Amino acid sequence: MSSKTKLDMKIKTTMSYSYNSNKEQQLNITYLNFQDDKQITFSGSDNQGEFNISGQCEGDFIVLKREQKGKLNNYYVGRLENNKIYLCFDTIVDNLQKIQRLNNMEFNALIELNLEDLKKFCEGPTKDKWTSLIKKVDFNTFKSIEMRRSLSDLGGKTFLNIF
Repeated sequence: MSSKTKLDMKIKTTMSYSYNSNKEQQLNITYLNFQDDKQITFSGSDNQGEFNISGQCEGDFIVLKREQKGKLNNYYVGRLENNKIYLCFDTIVDNLQKIQRLNNMEFNALIELNLEDLKKFCEGPTKDKWTSLIKKVDFNTFKSIEMRRSLSDLGGKTFLNIF
C-alpha cells in the first residue's frame, strides 16, 4: 500500500481585517492552512472573541464558514488576487450575491498573505490542484522577494553604498 503525501501548507498572514459599520476591525489570524483536498481552515480572534473558519476552494473562489461561540455564523466568499484574499461576508448563505460583489471589487474583509509562503505554495508540488485559485496571482510579485535576497547577499549594502 503506497502512502500518499498530504498537503498541509500553512501560509502566514501579514495583516487581516474586516469592515463593520464602516469601521476597520483588525482580525488576528496567524496563518491559513491549505490541505490536499482543497479544504482551507484557520482560526483567529477579534474584539468579539475567538473564531474558527473552514471551507474549500470552489473554482476561482474560496467559500468559508465562520463559527464563533455565542454569535451567528458568517458565510464568506473570497478571491485571491496577488497576495490578498478579498472577502465578502454576512450571516446569509448567498454565494452568488457575494461573487457579484467581489466581481465589482466590493469587499468587507481582507487577508494579506506572506509573499514567501505564497510563493512556495504557488510553485509547490500540488500547485495543479489549486490552479483556478492562484490564476490571479501575478508571479512578478515574487520578484521583490528575490530582489531582497540579492540585496542581503551584498552584505547589507544599499544601492547608495554600491554606487
